[in-house]
Amino acid sequence: MGIRKSPEETRARREEVKDFMDTIGPYSVPVKALAKTHNVTVKVIYNDVDFWIKKLNFSKVDQEGKKLLMGIRKNMALVEAMKVKGTPGDQLKAIKIANETAEVYTKLMEQFGFKEKVAETQKIEFATHLSKEERAAEIERLLKK
Repeated sequence: MGIRKSPEETRARREEVKDFMDTIGPYSVPVKALAKTHNVTVKVIYNDVDFWIKKLNFSKVDQEGKKLLMGIRKNMALVEAMKVKGTPGDQLKAIKIANETAEVYTKLMEQFGFKEKVAETQKIEFATHLSKEERAAEIERLLKK
């Protein structure tokens, strides 16, 4: 069994895990890198993720998820109507709406682990020494590639 960390070290590690979860979602937390940085096991980092997940109000998450899926469904119905009956300008708007909707849906699927994540396909390791803002900027830069 390893050496127990102080409450301050545990709080700091959990905050860093939460920062990653807030930025890139719970399925994309760089577990191995964080375990190495904090000199703990991978299991400890997974437990930290679980710690934060248990604090979520799932009724709100479920409600927001349903709204998002309803919005995606409505957008796609609108796209189909605009492509069939619209002017050339409407058809261009339809393509834009379809692309934006697909982007949101793809990010959702990646975040919840239903689609392979960009970081995993590119074999990218996130630097755990970056601030929350720097990590968010780096993620955005990588997603635009």
